[in-house]
Amino acid sequence: MKKTMSKKNQSCELIYLESLNRLIAQNHFSYLENNSSILFISTQKFYEYYYEKFTRDLKETITYHWYICPNNDGINYTKSFQKILQYIEEMKIPENAVIFAAGNDKIFHLAGQIKNNSPFISNFTYVPTTLKGLMTSLTGISYLLNDKLTISMEQKSLPETIVYDTMLNELEDNQTWSEDFFELIKFSLMLDNELFKTIVPYISKEKDVLWSPFLDAIIEMIEEAEIEINFYLTNLSKSFYQLHESHYLTGEEKENISFLIFLLWSLKKNSLSFDFEAFIHWLVKYGGFHLELPIQMNTYDLAECMVKEMNRLTQMIIIQDIGKVSLSEIPTLEEMYHVVESYRTIKSKSRD
Repeated sequence: MKKTMSKKNQSCELIYLESLNRLIAQNHFSYLENNSSILFISTQKFYEYYYEKFTRDLKETITYHWYICPNNDGINYTKSFQKILQYIEEMKIPENAVIFAAGNDKIFHLAGQIKNNSPFISNFTYVPTTLKGLMTSLTGISYLLNDKLTISMEQKSLPETIVYDTMLNELEDNQTWSEDFFELIKFSLMLDNELFKTIVPYISKEKDVLWSPFLDAIIEMIEEAEIEINFYLTNLSKSFYQLHESHYLTGEEKENISFLIFLLWSLKKNSLSFDFEAFIHWLVKYGGFHLELPIQMNTYDLAECMVKEMNRLTQMIIIQDIGKVSLSEIPTLEEMYHVVESYRTIKSKSRD
């Protein structure tokens, strides 16, 4: 399927529910040759599967380079960004080159920043290999992390073209399914109650969960979102990195737990009817998530860091009702302390 996606005064061509191999066979990507050069950015696995398919029929006059990213969480760090800029200089990549990036959400962030900051790149095609990669790219925002794992650069980065083949998820490890699962639940809780109510029983019943049936609803949900929720949530998750005990949690665990604390705050603040304890139990059962705060991490310290980060903003998003967000005043330290302590208690019960 094909549609024009619009977000934040940007637009792109979105192709989904199509086989990447079929599109290659149909010469769909011939438009890449309209540029002076092609810079491929991908993981090792994508390179191994698709290097020959993408390069064998290129015109002799077109130059191309293939940059392989490491298979770790450090892809969208400023160090990686600087390395690619250096690579562009070393390879003498000419003006009006195009980026073709394939991989997870971290590769999207990296490629989006390169497109925005290199004077030699004029176009950006992104092929997500995960649902989280697709959803992140549709928001039209990319960011880079510094050595302290906090955001150092954030810009609008909606690609000119996005091509999503759900089968590409096979190039990723098993952990990416859980990341996709949490991202979809998170977005639907905030933006689309009907989608959330559809997903929960589907995941609870199906052994092999596929995201294809939900793609139209996901795309519409993100396109219609008026508030940039990732900006606010990323600022909240930064709180963990200010604590020494944060090394007990992975980057994904920090993001997931900070969202759940945000959700619990929203539920309490707006007196919403939602069984948070049962929801936590469901996440652990079907997603296999580790959602406990380290016992070494002090409740007051975490609450204080969260409030400090939120106070850098004029307002904070809040879930006004399931499937709907709005803006709210920043919570007080006392308020946040009780939320974090309540989260600890609820999570402890769900473990018993």
